[in-house]
Amino acid sequence: MKAIKPILLAIGRIVCQLSAFCDDSTSGKITKPISKLDDSGQNKPTPPAKPDNPTASTEIKDIIQNFEQSRESLLANQKALQESLKGASQDERDKIREQLKAAKDALAAQREQFRDQLKEARDKLVEQGKKLKDDAVDAAKKTGKPRGD
Repeated sequence: MKAIKPILLAIGRIVCQLSAFCDDSTSGKITKPISKLDDSGQNKPTPPAKPDNPTASTEIKDIIQNFEQSRESLLANQKALQESLKGASQDERDKIREQLKAAKDALAAQREQFRDQLKEARDKLVEQGKKLKDDAVDAAKKTGKPRGD
């Protein structure tokens, strides 16, 4: 009996919803549900103000652009070293392999630095978001109605 009760409730809800949409008084037209807010724009909540500081996104874009430029130069350097590896003697190959290893390590260090810069920028954005949220909550407390009204 306990298992049947939720099924019957679900079927009842579906039937009620279908009967509301298939009501003969609407002459076959499906109407939109009635909104709690007025269509004239009154009583609609105002959207929160946008932040005045869009520099965080440009800061992140600059970090990414700088990383991409330096990455491309390091990769081009690696590719040139690999090309020179083909026609080199054994001693030259050893030196080139050392240079390739140093270039690989430099790229890994640069990647780590890039990751740290992005984390700092992210933390800055999170702090800015928290400040905006706190400001919005404080403004709502000042202008809003107390609960229970």
